[in-house]
Amino acid sequence: MNTITWSPKLVDINKIKPTPVNYKIKNALGAERFKESLKNFGLAGTIVCNTDLTLIDGNSRLEEMKARKEKKIWVSVPDRKLSQKQFTEMSAIFDYSTAGDVDIKKIERDLGTSKDFLERYSMVVPEKLLNKMGNKTPRSNEPKKPPIVEVEPAKKDLMVVQLLFTTAQEKDFRIVEERLMKKFRTKSTTETVLRAIKTIK
Repeated sequence: MNTITWSPKLVDINKIKPTPVNYKIKNALGAERFKESLKNFGLAGTIVCNTDLTLIDGNSRLEEMKARKEKKIWVSVPDRKLSQKQFTEMSAIFDYSTAGDVDIKKIERDLGTSKDFLERYSMVVPEKLLNKMGNKTPRSNEPKKPPIVEVEPAKKDLMVVQLLFTTAQEKDFRIVEERLMKKFRTKSTTETVLRAIKTIK
């Protein structure tokens, strides 16, 4: 079979058809970083669709563009329609089949020169940096955000319950959280944690 060629195309945002199944599990930390990136750099790149404009990849980007009331969006489309098998396989593996993982150490080396940068992207603030800034509190291995319970401002009876993790603990928590979200079919950290706690007898 010949290699599929992809081309960018500017289309009406309302013509995009929702994906039948989204294999990505969203979490509060990823959403926080995504929003911060969009705020600073806008929407880079295109979303990915089949020839009939059924979404393959880019759910979060599409949602954000709709929230901004954008009329058109750049879409990457193939030169021929993907079969159902190809469509499902690409949807499932597109994000997973990366050439490698993000090198956090290099990011901290090259960009982590200010507490502001690390906090904005919910990364660990190194103790050396805190001390340099005059903050002697030994909590550099604890990410400042996001809180484990997301609060809807409109509901005044809600309270924030914040958990602080070391880098290793936060990584473990997110792995367990993703598994539990699948198991309980929940959509937020709040729902997932509450469901998990209620199963303990």
